[in-house]
Amino acid sequence: MSVRATLPNPFRQRTIDDLWQPPEVDYPSLHQLSFENCCLAFAQLRAESQTSSLLLYGEPGNGKSHLLARMLTRFEQANTDNDFLTVNGWTLFAINLQTTPKLTWQQLQTSLVNDLMRTTPSGLTQLERLLLCRLTHYGLVEGEGREWLRHLRTDARSITAFFRYFEEIFEAIDPDCRIGNDMRLILRNLLLGFNDRTACAWLRGESLHPLVLDQLNIKPLPTAEAALEEHARAVVLGLLMLVTPQLPFVICFDQVENLQAHPEDEQGLESFLEIYETLRREARCTLFITSTQSQYRDPLRKALRKLEAKHESELNEVWLTPLTWREAQHLITLRLNSVPALARLRDERRDQFWPLDESDILTVIGYQARQLFAHCALLYEQSRPVGTSGALHAVRGSGALSSGHLPKAQHDQFKKIWHEQYDKLLPEMREDDRFDERIPRCLATLIGYARPEWRLRNDELPRDVDLLFEGPEYSVHIALINHTHLPSYTKKVQRILERFYGHRTYELVLTRDCRRTFGPMSRTPRKLREEIIEKGAIWIDITPEAQAALETLHHFADECAKGNQGSRGVCDWAVTWPVPELRQWLLEIFPLSMTEEISRKIATGELRTNSGQLGLPTSGLKMPSGDLRPPSGGLKISSGDLKFTSASLKRPAGDLKLRSGELNFDNFGTSKLKPTGSE
Repeated sequence: MSVRATLPNPFRQRTIDDLWQPPEVDYPSLHQLSFENCCLAFAQLRAESQTSSLLLYGEPGNGKSHLLARMLTRFEQANTDNDFLTVNGWTLFAINLQTTPKLTWQQLQTSLVNDLMRTTPSGLTQLERLLLCRLTHYGLVEGEGREWLRHLRTDARSITAFFRYFEEIFEAIDPDCRIGNDMRLILRNLLLGFNDRTACAWLRGESLHPLVLDQLNIKPLPTAEAALEEHARAVVLGLLMLVTPQLPFVICFDQVENLQAHPEDEQGLESFLEIYETLRREARCTLFITSTQSQYRDPLRKALRKLEAKHESELNEVWLTPLTWREAQHLITLRLNSVPALARLRDERRDQFWPLDESDILTVIGYQARQLFAHCALLYEQSRPVGTSGALHAVRGSGALSSGHLPKAQHDQFKKIWHEQYDKLLPEMREDDRFDERIPRCLATLIGYARPEWRLRNDELPRDVDLLFEGPEYSVHIALINHTHLPSYTKKVQRILERFYGHRTYELVLTRDCRRTFGPMSRTPRKLREEIIEKGAIWIDITPEAQAALETLHHFADECAKGNQGSRGVCDWAVTWPVPELRQWLLEIFPLSMTEEISRKIATGELRTNSGQLGLPTSGLKMPSGDLRPPSGGLKISSGDLKFTSASLKRPAGDLKLRSGELNFDNFGTSKLKPTGSE
């Protein structure tokens, strides 16, 4: 086998999912003017210490997240000096809205605290640097801040005296007591290294055990959702008060377009703008950077300009231009040389783009960076030596996936790409505890992509129903039963049982994270589950593997929406040949209609119409549970052979309704109904 056959594709799926991860391959001259304009906003913040806003926009996949990641990497290097008398650093926050259908104060609280706890090149966290800078301003820190803090943590007498000084400092910076006593205690513990893990969990908004709360001497968090949201708001605004001119805040909101269903969707921006307006009013010495796609720009720009006018300021705007041929040349060369073994093979060639052909690359010049890389990834696979998986190019526009005829090489390549992302996400899913946030988003992506005839309803949902899909023949109600509190779990399931009768026009699905159990001695959950299943509902315990599969599909569908057409083939493959973790959703709960199922099976060769037997699918036809009543007056079929004309059999338009009555068959016994011919 050729050496190049075993090398990874240098253009495959290297999107920026985390702005804190420096780009693997960076071309500093790319979007240099846009980068310099952003740097001017940083310089203005440093010089004037005035809060301002910057709007960054460009076409999908043109490098907005890449540019933000480059800025964070660049300006984080300034956080190396621990002499807080002369320090000139930054406090950086990156809030990725890619997986957030709606921004809330609780989500913002978690993101800000996670970034505050990041370790900077100086060896201190961003929160420690902010607090030490404040202490230095009031004359408590002398010399190198990290060494002073290490000495404080090991000296009991110094700690005792520090408690009083710490309270005095907060009285000075927060005379209105907007930073509550519990939060002050948590910040003091984090600075001194006391119970830092539990203190950080409280600051992120996580509920703690009563014994831990007693140990920390703080009150428990509220339980009502509205009260939790208000608590998160207070924590966020309290953290904003820690800013100093020496360490100004830079808060980046990336991919704001994910909050909107379509470019004119102003309602999707309402919650974001409400939070943004509060931040803009309360924050001092802060730069807000908002990134969105060009087609979503106008509603956001209009709102931000109006908001800046209230503060007698102007909105800074930065546009990312499309790639030029010169920039595309450098990017392609950098990617090809990023694989060392491939770079050594390329040294022996004179062609700048080997193993790609320049004429093929020129067909996409004027596209965005992600589209260019997706195109080059297909060209690279096509150029692989014979016998490898380089057949992806034939899939584009061929309809192979929809017809069911997919060559083995392409099938294996899609499977490989899928499992690379799946294996990357699976460990995270086994540790992740965001089931209630993740599952609705991923299921909406799955059904919206694989079953577009099903419509997701977001308005006026019945009580205890988290997702409602309306289909051509019936509806599916999905309820998340993921409570850890047994009384709450019991009440919700009992309410569903009371409303769930046999005569209905919907299918009920209850889902739960399989890792959450009440123990082997808990009889009530098991009894309720058995009772609701007996009534005809479907209960699905979602495993981490299923969560990883749903998240993987969401990832590729999102990449496809941003212009990476190479990801569309992977999505089509995953839902056409359902991967095991998606099979139950696509074949049982949201099956294809009878016509679609027969067409697909004829295309794949599973059904033969001209010769042999005609086997009808058993899983494609699905009716809602309950009593099925025939029309009144009786439905009669006369004796003789049952024949079909040569014309195609079509279902009449409109809904098929059966009224009460009896179903009678003349001259037919209870034996199976068989056609007279070979079909």
